[in-house]
Amino acid sequence: MATHAPHSHSLQVGAGTSKKNRQTSANGKAIKLSCELLRIFITEAVQRAATIAEAEGASKIEASHLERILPQLLLSHCSNC
Repeated sequence: MATHAPHSHSLQVGAGTSKKNRQTSANGKAIKLSCELLRIFITEAVQRAATIAEAEGASKIEASHLERILPQLLLSHCSNC
């Protein structure tokens, strides 16, 4: 019987896209770190899109504002690309 690391979580990977479903586990700290990185990324995206919307005089962020900032946002967060 395999033992799991403390605070590990099983995740379904590739469900429906592969011939077999594989189980994988992630350390709780890794999940927290991933969530924090995603939170920072989304916050930055919203802030950049809000800047564009404000410059255009819009009162709401629209999909087009996010589309405009996405290429540079991805490049600025991808240090090995």
